[in-house]
Amino acid sequence: MNKTIQDIINGIPKDIKAMFVPVSFEVGEYIIDINSKVNRGYIFIEGAIDVMHINSKDVLYTYCQDYSAHFVGLMEIYSGSDTYCCTCRARKKCVGYRLSKDTFLKMLDECDEFKKYLIKYWANQFYSQALNRTQYPNNITKVKVISYLSDLIEKDNNKNKDIELKLRRKDIAEYIGCSMRTIYRILNQLEERGLIKREGHSIVINSQQKENILKENEINK
Repeated sequence: MNKTIQDIINGIPKDIKAMFVPVSFEVGEYIIDINSKVNRGYIFIEGAIDVMHINSKDVLYTYCQDYSAHFVGLMEIYSGSDTYCCTCRARKKCVGYRLSKDTFLKMLDECDEFKKYLIKYWANQFYSQALNRTQYPNNITKVKVISYLSDLIEKDNNKNKDIELKLRRKDIAEYIGCSMRTIYRILNQLEERGLIKREGHSIVINSQQKENILKENEINK
């Protein structure tokens, strides 16, 4: 029988479990921040998070959305990192436990079932990420491009007129944190759907397309 995270927690010795601190994070609350000192980790029974990283222009972007992570901040403790490698924010309410570094390391030494579960969980996550890498341009990055265009539309004062955006793929790619090839592919998809029209190095968006882009951005939130 495949054990759940709750089964694993139930099997942890009482003296170690007594060091767990119950926690919950509401939607939008930050759990860990990139580059802050590693001093704790979390085990979540329920919830989902957004994982964010910093691109080449030092802009924080969303790398992964709605990720059902049972373990947050523990990889950095396990690897001996001084700082967290990403920022995590609650996408859905997260409920679980906070662990100190010492508590987590004690669990690794004394709780074989937990250690086996954790290693298997991490291995499955890395494998799944490798398999899904080809799908990345078609979901999360597309959401970011829609959000990027929406911001430009919101800043435009002529709401009922067509606007021409002179955008370089390189600038969009660096801002969002992906390759120019990915941006080219996504812009092709948006043009095929009628959300934008490309003319040379410019993007033309008419009033109806503006409305459609803004609606899609709201749905993605």
